[in-house]
Amino acid sequence: MGGSVTAGHDCRWPSWLNIKQNARQVPFWDCAWPARLGNLLNQVLFDGESIVRVDNMATGGQTSEFAAHILQYRLFPDPEHTPDVVISSFSANEAKETDLHGTRVYHHLMESFAEAVRGLNPCAEDSPLHIVVDDFYGDMLNEAAKITSYLYKLSTWYNLMFVNGASVIKYKVLAEYENHTSVHPLTSSTFGIHLGVGFHTGMAWTILYNIINAYVNLCNDESFGILDQGEDSQPSYIAPPHWFATHNNSSKKNDTDMLYDGDHNSSQLGISTNESFVGDSTLLPSIKRGEPPFKYIGKMDINNGQAIAYANAYRTNYMDVKKLCNSSQSNRTLLVRGQRCEYSWFVNALTPYKDREQIRKKMDEIMVENNNWAATGFAKLHRHPNTGWSALANNATFSVKLENITLDTRFVVLLTFRSYTKEFKRSKVAVTLRVMNRSNMTHHSDSENATSFNESETYEIDGYHQEPMR
Repeated sequence: MGGSVTAGHDCRWPSWLNIKQNARQVPFWDCAWPARLGNLLNQVLFDGESIVRVDNMATGGQTSEFAAHILQYRLFPDPEHTPDVVISSFSANEAKETDLHGTRVYHHLMESFAEAVRGLNPCAEDSPLHIVVDDFYGDMLNEAAKITSYLYKLSTWYNLMFVNGASVIKYKVLAEYENHTSVHPLTSSTFGIHLGVGFHTGMAWTILYNIINAYVNLCNDESFGILDQGEDSQPSYIAPPHWFATHNNSSKKNDTDMLYDGDHNSSQLGISTNESFVGDSTLLPSIKRGEPPFKYIGKMDINNGQAIAYANAYRTNYMDVKKLCNSSQSNRTLLVRGQRCEYSWFVNALTPYKDREQIRKKMDEIMVENNNWAATGFAKLHRHPNTGWSALANNATFSVKLENITLDTRFVVLLTFRSYTKEFKRSKVAVTLRVMNRSNMTHHSDSENATSFNESETYEIDGYHQEPMR
């Protein structure tokens, strides 16, 4: 998932090869590094057999905020199948954020996306694998360095694989940089944001190397006996945290009791102090690896950096997840499938809604009034504008109505794109939500934070922003 760089925007072959290619700067998925990575994984690891499938859902102008919604509401090609690996690469667009040096980019965009990846399979400690990729070169070196520092912080805090592809050849390219028109053979392009086939080929190999290197390290650990200790062996080389309760504690009420009851009285928890202590069985595999599960570490708190705050958040997260994952089968199924939406879809080449006719039919299902709005654009990569639902004139309006609602609606997410072209200056779209029927149901867990809609609420969204997104 990423922006136009990851989508392959302007991915070109060197002109001297005389290979026919797109005349305009448009996304080129087959040329982009995700497609090349998928081919490499199958060729190198599986002798050419199609074992790995890479779905490139990158969209120009996209940040991790947009992509987090895609994950949260399961808007990827197969909503019933949770991805085994999620690769995020939004550096080019997030470097353009106006609040780059503030709190928004790291705390709101990057961390929210990392949390969304975790939520794809909450009952698995190590799945899906989240790989953070920095694929941004561009002639914005200060902003690029800032993004790299954020990604490094994110990867160390959440224990993610971080592939800093931009640093692999950056210094060689800079040392040999002549002017803005010079084409470097390692990037097959000038030193800009959208680079050529050389860059995309290099990125694919760099990510492949890091994936294989992780396997090699794992195999080396096993060959030295670090992981292969057997189910009955005791992890005597590690001291478990004092708040891990033993399963053979006579004072324990039942198997569903939590590891930590909110205080620091170790006698109440029945903590053993000898080397044969074995913690909760669900944590034992991670204890053997030398650390507690990192998946329960919470988001960084910009207002409270004290260790006790994060320790308490860790324990709370662990207890909440354990309680949910030990619940009924229906709840576990709901957890794996994520948040269910009454109505959700978006336009993407990998979804069923990628051309004008498909969009028109989808909108007609709920349309009650339309004045100068239409499905426009072209699904083909070399045609502009791209497909979408667009206003054809000023003061255009349309109304839709969702009926036969089976779920209580607690929030509405509307995904929109703004433009940096001059005709969008001072443009706005007004969105009015009207509640037709109210449910009598209450949710004890969410009632305090639930949104209280009036009979009608109107929100205005700006259609213009100053900085170009990539």
